[in-house]
Amino acid sequence: MVSRKPVASSEQGRVAPARQGRGRDRSRSSRGPVGPREGGDEVTATREPVDRGKVVDIARPRRRRRWRRVGWVSLTAVLAGLLAQGGNVLLHSSYFRVSSVQVLGATHESAAQVIAASGLNSHPAMMDVSSSAIANRLRQFTWIDHVSVVTHWPHRVVITVVESHAVAVTFIGPHLDFVGDLGQNLGPAPLGENLPTLVGPGGLNGERAWIFRGSPAALVAAQLPPAFASQVREIHQSTSGAVSLVMTTPLTFVLGSTTDLNAKFVAVASAIAHATFAPGDVVDVSTPSEIAVSGPSSSSSG
Repeated sequence: MVSRKPVASSEQGRVAPARQGRGRDRSRSSRGPVGPREGGDEVTATREPVDRGKVVDIARPRRRRRWRRVGWVSLTAVLAGLLAQGGNVLLHSSYFRVSSVQVLGATHESAAQVIAASGLNSHPAMMDVSSSAIANRLRQFTWIDHVSVVTHWPHRVVITVVESHAVAVTFIGPHLDFVGDLGQNLGPAPLGENLPTLVGPGGLNGERAWIFRGSPAALVAAQLPPAFASQVREIHQSTSGAVSLVMTTPLTFVLGSTTDLNAKFVAVASAIAHATFAPGDVVDVSTPSEIAVSGPSSSSSG
């Protein structure tokens, strides 16, 4: 048996007693390898003494990392602001201003009128072009019903106009005006215009209030079928809203209300194609299944 020599009792060779639990494991793992010396003796590695009077600030590295992160975030925000400001200046430069405008679909207004009314003739910055603002400005033109605006960077804008469709004319005093498909006044019309004339209760001579916007007469004019639309000379609307068609023959068809218009139009077309009428006859198709005729032809047949 090899005898063990006691460990030297000097201050540097003293080994601190092992702590309980996990501290004991750490003290053991901190020991160096144990092996035999020359001559067969074994020694136990010792640990450097701990200076228990020294205070270590373990929170300082964390604070440094936190301030470092705050610094990077602040620097990023400043750089982003500078880039945004520089981009705004660049996008408002002369290169990114409107220099070309194309107008499509306008027939009653010239392209120059549309461009001037839209405000694009002042060459605004492309990023300041507003479709809704342009549409609002172009509402001053009675024929324009819808506007779409498309920007093509860096400096081109296309305005597409959808115009209202004139379905009739009407007299405002001595002047003849177009009536749109929604009953809106589209402005002056030539006296020889080949469209049905809308006539309201008591006529419209001297009357400035526009009574046909959204009216039954305008609805009928907008839906007249091609089979006999060219034969309709006037569309009359009574105080109650009942509608009658005065044909070129002359012959009058009473439609009544605007309900079941398709069936009433079929009855009118069938009567024109298959029946014989005298000038001045009045044909009531307000009930399409029961057509009633009054006038010269009905009295002669009686």
